[in-house]
Order: sequence, then structure tokens, then C-alpha cells
Amino acid sequence: MKMFSEKLPFNFNMKKPLEVKFSGLDLSSDAGLLLVKQAEENLKVGQGISNCLEDDREQHKVKHSLSWCAFPCALRRRGVAPLFQLVSQRIYQIVAGYEDTNDSNYLRHDPIFKIICDKIPEMAAELLASQPTISRLENRITKQEIKTIRRFFVDKFFQNYSEAPEQIVLDIDGFDAYTRSLYFNA
Repeated sequence: MKMFSEKLPFNFNMKKPLEVKFSGLDLSSDAGLLLVKQAEENLKVGQGISNCLEDDREQHKVKHSLSWCAFPCALRRRGVAPLFQLVSQRIYQIVAGYEDTNDSNYLRHDPIFKIICDKIPEMAAELLASQPTISRLENRITKQEIKTIRRFFVDKFFQNYSEAPEQIVLDIDGFDAYTRSLYFNA
């Protein structure tokens, strides 16, 4: 096994420093998600989506959320804890190709998923959310919250322009057509 002396720098906020060495150890097959986390730190899509959701959970029972100390005092006094950690975990699972919520039961132990979801990547450390918790998150979202999320994405899109574009073309396809061993959206 060849050891590389180069280290990869990551510039997202971590409670502990993260050092990546190419030592050949197989700890997780999803290390590319560290780059996704770095992009998410700039885009803040997970935070934006979680801000669109009302957290109606009983707060004294909540295990999966962002740390209370990261939120303004006014929110803490009202008992509002964003669903950021759950939303982030779900987004990262989908990005990594784990679209089924039952994958959460396996991935909640994965060290890379723990790192990108701001947990300590040790075996004895706190686990990520399980399949029932992720399923409850998905099933509790209301139509109004979906509209709010859509509005968030439109607003996020327009933030990339100094002025509104004259025309926007949305190419929405209804199905995938199998064409010569490729899927083609027509």
C-alpha cells in the first residue's frame, strides 16, 4: 500500500480539525461527500430548506437537530429548533445515491456521513437519524411547506443574477425513454 504525503484542505466549519490522508484505509466509500459538504457550506441549501419547515416535534425528545447554541436567543426562547441536521442527512444520502430512507439505518454509523452532518465520527459517538426518523421527516411536510421550499429555490436562483433574466426556460420531462442502452429525457 502506497502512502501519500499530500493532505487535502477542507474549509468548512468543524468542531474538530479534519485531516484527510491518502493512506489506503477503507473507512467509507463516500469520501467524495466531503467536497459536497464544502459546496453546501457556501450554498446553504440544507439550511434554506430546513428554515422552510416548521418544527412541531416535542423539543424535550429531540435528538437530531443543529446545536441550540448556534441559533439566536429569540429562537431558543420560543423553542424553535431547526430541522437542519435531519434535512442535511437526507440531502447527503440522496446526493450519494441512497434514495431509500431504509439506507439511513446503515449510514447512521458511517464516519463520512457523521462528519458531514457535524457529528464526531467515532463508533461510540452519537449516531445519525434512523430510517423511522427520516421517514417521519419526509411524511410530515405539508403542501404549504413544499410551496415555501419551491419559493426558496426560485429566490436562490435569482440571487445569481444582478437583474432578473428576460426569459427562463424550464424543460420538464414526464418520463425516461429507453434509447440504445441510454436513458433519454424527451
